Amino acid sequence: MVRLKVCGNIKHKSIYCNINKYKAKNVVITGSTCGIGKSLAKQFVHNGDNVIITSRNQKNVYDTCSEIASLQYEGNCYPFIADVSSCDDCKQLVDYSQDIFKSVDIWINNAGTNGYKSTLLHNLFDEDCEEIINTNLLGTIYCCKHIIPIMEKQESGILINFEGAGSNGLPTPNYSVYGASKYAITQFTRTLRSEYSNTNINICTISPGMVITDLLIRNTDIKTKQIFNIFCEEPDYITKLLFKKIKKIDSSCNIHYLTIHRIIWLLVIYQFRKNRHFDSKGNLNKEK
Repeated sequence: MVRLKVCGNIKHKSIYCNINKYKAKNVVITGSTCGIGKSLAKQFVHNGDNVIITSRNQKNVYDTCSEIASLQYEGNCYPFIADVSSCDDCKQLVDYSQDIFKSVDIWINNAGTNGYKSTLLHNLFDEDCEEIINTNLLGTIYCCKHIIPIMEKQESGILINFEGAGSNGLPTPNYSVYGASKYAITQFTRTLRSEYSNTNINICTISPGMVITDLLIRNTDIKTKQIFNIFCEEPDYITKLLFKKIKKIDSSCNIHYLTIHRIIWLLVIYQFRKNRHFDSKGNLNKEK
């Protein structure tokens, strides 16, 4: 039976349930109040693991922790408010994970934004460009910078950086800055593997493919949404598959969902996937 406990000040309040006999993994997931991050957090807590739920929105963080705790899962969730575009916030998040867990088994850099606009570069405001780069790229860099020494000291750890559209080097029309940030993350992660190849840290990337989230579908046109019907999946479906792969990580690796073979297969059966998420007018299906 899950019991809730609240302790500490507003920045370090914890919401958790009883720890069972399972050797729980200690996990930190940035951007874990929505989309893939939230769905992954649920998977870990359901499995009996301990997860720090974090984003820059205080209400979303506490609402997410309360929601997960109410599901009567076996693991624990702890809220922490942090804006990953701030190096100081990233350092505080790492320090908090040390205070709570003593060691961190899995760190997932999932937080990201596309600036909430689908448009040509010259139409983006300067602050849009800064937000995308600061959140997607610098946020990942800052978290890696502060968690890697901890993992080196404990002589173990899995560090995962999320890729996205642009990571493979292909153009991302109307999402030029977002694509650039994700391509940079791929190069950055490759370099980290080289720099820390003599450690026991497994440094990985995850490419989840196209997932129906607010980040993806905001400000997209009807034609694009029809393409989403073919290639996109719901967060819970994707994260169940990703979770299984994460639990099996024993070396640095790249985890891809939307492989070339899968793309070809989806194109073959596209007639059966029409209007899965959006109707012919581009409206999200009510059951979604």
